[in-house]
Amino acid sequence: MSEVRLLFDSVVADYPIMGGHLKSTAKIVYSPAFENGLVKICDGEKLSAAETAARDWSQRKERQDIYAAQIIQQGGVKRRQMERAAYSPLAALVPPTLNTCERLFSECKMILTPQRSCMLPAHFEMLMFLRANKDMWDVTSLA
Repeated sequence: MSEVRLLFDSVVADYPIMGGHLKSTAKIVYSPAFENGLVKICDGEKLSAAETAARDWSQRKERQDIYAAQIIQQGGVKRRQMERAAYSPLAALVPPTLNTCERLFSECKMILTPQRSCMLPAHFEMLMFLRANKDMWDVTSLA
């Protein structure tokens, strides 16, 4: 996650217009405190109170009517304690794929305006591919 944050920050520095979509405070980020906490855990920094609260899943109130919550509750306290103890080393292994995909979808939403809604899917896919990989091509390679 810290590498992805560094990458997004450098993209925002090069292209300031993308700041609203790629910053850690973007609308698409579900829990900025959790994301900042993961980055701090990977970098070995101390967590703030909000980040600790976002990380600590045991403080969250689980709803009884959700099927998944019932299964987790039946798993037992011992299992939860093992997962909590091994959380910090595992935080470095959280794949940033989901975050990257969500931000790509956010860019797609920004690009797909009503004027472009009549565009063929293949053309839109090519446009998004070229936009996502714009550092790998220039105008001469398309000619």
